[in-house]
Amino acid sequence: MKSTYTWTRAARASAKAQPADRFISVAGVRTRYVEDGKEHGGVPLLVVHGYNGSCDYWYPQFLPSLAEERHTIALDLPGNGLSGKLPRHTIETYVEFLVAFLAALGIERADLMGHSMGGMLSVAMAARRSSSAYSSSSGIVSSCAAIWNTESADV
Repeated sequence: MKSTYTWTRAARASAKAQPADRFISVAGVRTRYVEDGKEHGGVPLLVVHGYNGSCDYWYPQFLPSLAEERHTIALDLPGNGLSGKLPRHTIETYVEFLVAFLAALGIERADLMGHSMGGMLSVAMAARRSSSAYSSSSGIVSSCAAIWNTESADV
């Protein structure tokens, strides 16, 4: 059985133009991400995939289309794609990880967009952090169906 990563990696490989994989250590976790459209400046858009996904999930059309007009960043969440694992995968540890990821990139403010679990993490991140740091006029786009008790929820 092929994983989501296998299918999406093949889709990304078919994209005409794609940014190179980048890696950064965040809280001791080797983290893969892609960044595109940096030349546009402004508040970057952090795009967060869903459960068992990767940053390849956004190819071949979605991320390149966004990068035509704005600075976009997509990562492999810990335990997914080519990123390492956290000791514990909970909503809280993912949110703290995303905050540390942006800090490691030197980003103080970002718009958030997520799909499924990534949408839930985006909403949780904005709710727990300074709203001025993680939202702007374009706000948050989330496709999560529901938010559950993040105090005790394991992912």
